[in-house]
Amino acid sequence: MSVLTELYRNRMKYVAKLAVIFLPVLIVLFVVSTEEKDKYLIGAIIVLMLFLFVGTIIRDYYKMKHVSSLTIPVTTSHVMDTEKLIMKQAAWWFPRYWLFTTKGEYLGEIRLSSIPWYWHVLAIYFKKEIPRWFPFTAELRDHEGNKLAFFTKQAGFKQTNLTFFNKEDKKMGEYIQHDLKSVMNIYGTLNDADGKEILQSKVHGKYGDFRLVDAENKHFATFKYGIFPLEYWKVFEDTYNPIIEMNIERTEEEKALMLLLISWWFMSVDEQ
Repeated sequence: MSVLTELYRNRMKYVAKLAVIFLPVLIVLFVVSTEEKDKYLIGAIIVLMLFLFVGTIIRDYYKMKHVSSLTIPVTTSHVMDTEKLIMKQAAWWFPRYWLFTTKGEYLGEIRLSSIPWYWHVLAIYFKKEIPRWFPFTAELRDHEGNKLAFFTKQAGFKQTNLTFFNKEDKKMGEYIQHDLKSVMNIYGTLNDADGKEILQSKVHGKYGDFRLVDAENKHFATFKYGIFPLEYWKVFEDTYNPIIEMNIERTEEEKALMLLLISWWFMSVDEQ
């Protein structure tokens, strides 16, 4: 099963689970309601949700059938050995990002791995964007599904605190972002496991190019937008995508830090 087919199949299952949760509750409320106006209101909500759930499942089913005939090649190299990567936002209820080579070969993904139960309800509203105050865990996986690194985000309003770990669950570093001071711009500090500053981030939203350098002004990564391979235009429905140029001389942990940190910037601000 390709990553695209799996994506739409899982999304159909998720929508079906939402229907199983919400519809019985609404039906019970409709039955026990004594006011006629309440019955009309609840009945209208039930019909609306039925259209929404069924429509979404039918749409994703046909998308799944369409992409099942497409073959996305899997890379022969490892994500940590790749200099240029495309970080592509997946069509998903939760923030999720696929990593590709500039030739369109699948490298891996960054996805949420632990979320509070109430996010399943809030996801209907926020979808691909995630509130900055929201706690969760996200992980980086290679093309074979092996976990390479992950980060946890603490709940909080005044600032963002991310803690990064390698695949052995050993702390790699911590990122602090002062959200109240960065509505349109992103300012933060990335420190290593010992608290030593690695870099200061100063990113103007997610729409412009930027270059990340460490405290010694040495190159870490460059972020810019570029054209995705032509054969995938119908799959992803756009051509303008983010490209990350990694410094291949950096360590595996440093590269994982950069990919996870950039993915957080994508998760916390809506691209649309």
